[in-house]
Amino acid sequence: MDKISLKGMSFYGYHGVLPEEKALGQRFLVDVVLYLDLYPAGHKDSIQESIDYTKIYSLVKHIVEGEKFNLIEALAERIAGKVLEQFKVVQQVTVTVSKPEVPIPGILSGVQVEITRRQLTRVILALGSNIEPKEEYIRQAVRLLHNHPRITVRRTSSLYLTEPVGYKEQDWFLNAVVACETDLSPLELLQETQRIEVMLQRERKIHWGPRTIDIDIILYGQERINLPELIIPHPRAFERSFVLVPLAEVTEEEIYAGKTAKDFLAQLKHPTKVEYYGPLKF
Repeated sequence: MDKISLKGMSFYGYHGVLPEEKALGQRFLVDVVLYLDLYPAGHKDSIQESIDYTKIYSLVKHIVEGEKFNLIEALAERIAGKVLEQFKVVQQVTVTVSKPEVPIPGILSGVQVEITRRQLTRVILALGSNIEPKEEYIRQAVRLLHNHPRITVRRTSSLYLTEPVGYKEQDWFLNAVVACETDLSPLELLQETQRIEVMLQRERKIHWGPRTIDIDIILYGQERINLPELIIPHPRAFERSFVLVPLAEVTEEEIYAGKTAKDFLAQLKHPTKVEYYGPLKF
């Protein structure tokens, strides 16, 4: 990814936990690295296709000098959030805030915090459970997703009772689909979904076998990913009734790969049984 770096911006602000820091203030150094596609700007030689550096500088100056935070972590978070909010062309931003003068006895040249944040991406997750209490496992999984500091659940489908696929000698599943927003990368999101599965006692003993909870990443924005540990779009999602029925409820007439979820569902050669179970309340 291409990047633009603004280094060594210096401002006087009133950030810190101690009363004297809030009253007297001190100097802060800020670096901002913007990740975006610079090909249009370079190809057309046009500022309209890039980022006006003076606007970034003014934004950072306004936050550092005009607001007050106890922690430079919060200051960095505020800068990153406003950059992503006001400059949608920026796909990712890294903010470094340095505090050269630290009120700690001893030799210390300063304290520095660096954070990296991405634009929010809409993701679609499919959840399933066929070990009792099925509904509670799905509700807990959705709550854990929504309570994650970098994931927000925006919409959920209803719960559907579905017949098992592949390994037939097991109980029917409850399935649902949720639409979320996150700034986690695809692999970071995979790590978090797997962590939630472990928290809810997911065991992988039989392929396609019984499970307390299963969380699959179906879509991550419009990205296509082909890695050993993660393929997006999910390679079998558009062939499965238990995904397509709740997906159609959540995405309605949205189109992916030229078709809606309803279109994919209508074209299935071997649809499996899916029965409405009830609302998903988390």
